[in-house]
Amino acid sequence: LPSASNQPVADAAMVSPKETRPDMVMTNNDEDDPDDGRTIAV
Repeated sequence: LPSASNQPVADAAMVSPKETRPDMVMTNNDEDDPDDGRTIAV
């Protein structure tokens, strides 16, 4: 998954492997919302 590739640390630390798909949506949304909170760790 592209999101896991770009943010392996944040993905593993904040989201369980089962949540990979929802996280991908959040990661894409992060481009519009830098204050997303989840991906801001990067």
